[in-house]
Amino acid sequence: MPPISRFLRNVAFALVLCPALTAIWCQTTATPQLRTVQSQAWAALVSAAQPTTVALDGTFTSTAGSLTQNGDAHLTVGSNGTFLINLSGNVSTTSESRTVSDGVPACTWTDSEGVVHNSTFLNCMPPAWFFPGLTLLPNSSDASNPAWSPSSYAVDSLGDHLQFQFVLPNLNGTPEDSQLLSPFDLVLDPNTHLPLYAKFTAHPDNPGIHADIPVQIAYSDYRNISGVMVPFHIQRYLNGSLVLDLTITSASVQ
Repeated sequence: MPPISRFLRNVAFALVLCPALTAIWCQTTATPQLRTVQSQAWAALVSAAQPTTVALDGTFTSTAGSLTQNGDAHLTVGSNGTFLINLSGNVSTTSESRTVSDGVPACTWTDSEGVVHNSTFLNCMPPAWFFPGLTLLPNSSDASNPAWSPSSYAVDSLGDHLQFQFVLPNLNGTPEDSQLLSPFDLVLDPNTHLPLYAKFTAHPDNPGIHADIPVQIAYSDYRNISGVMVPFHIQRYLNGSLVLDLTITSASVQ
């Protein structure tokens, strides 16, 4: 079982600026405002032509209960919503992948024994958590790609929040149903407009277990790689605990 899925199992068991308010969000549903913030974030993230693929290589430390391991990480994300995660640790090697067909994503994960498992659809709706901006921020009209529509804008002490909802296409590829069960919250630096955090909900892949597990991703140490601002430090928190710490050593953009 990969680190992320093992964490889910273990946990399952065990603007409008309001200067005086930091814990309460101030939301606006004005679509022009949402699009403006989305455009600002995209311009901050990508200063060249839109890339089709971003590949990251580095090292990781993961923690699952009493087990801590280190190893090498390779991650790729495509502008069409696909991604691949390979974690080769000193204890086990695991992977996760996301494919897209007619705008509908499908995800799998491979455990330490090489057995491939299907992920629940709810866990497959969020974009690539390690670099979500590539598919969230551009205004894409390609109906063959998964669509995340900005649904609300808010400000709090963390930064500027853009919340997205996944739009499920119908059979001819035209978006028709908004899936609000797992909104994706992208928190932007109010000065640089680069993503600081991503927040969403994960669920156990075991169909007999029902739980909403808060996930938060932290991004830092941004570097310009071929006109794309790439975070070279990525941390994944599950239910408030740090479970995966990624240090990127090289990145390529195509």
